[in-house]
Amino acid sequence: QLDGLQSAEDFAAAWPGIMDAFIAHVRDNLDLYALHQRNPQAFEGLREDPRHMAEQDDLEKEFHKLLANPSLPTELRVRVACSVGAVMMGLMGSLMGRKTDGDEAADRDASADEIAEIVRRVVREIAP
Repeated sequence: QLDGLQSAEDFAAAWPGIMDAFIAHVRDNLDLYALHQRNPQAFEGLREDPRHMAEQDDLEKEFHKLLANPSLPTELRVRVACSVGAVMMGLMGSLMGRKTDGDEAADRDASADEIAEIVRRVVREIAP
């Protein structure tokens, strides 16, 4: 979805939707992320798979290119990086930590959907 977003205005307008899709993707795949945290060896084969390596490399290159794009204001680029970090730590960290700790009391504190909504609000505050 980042292709063609060269102007700061286009990018700022599209970013909230991109982040909503990212949050939904993470939320929908929490069990997979938790499995990866508990048993990283289960995914060892992927690290050596040429297709997976190429996809990962492409994703990283696109994100680095975005963050280094001089046509986008520095503040916008910082907000983009921070919003991605908010999803990674806010959603994945909060929910995966619960799943791997087995803390049943934490599971009653807030549902995954409630935490995802909190992360969405935080990302909207950070996002460009």
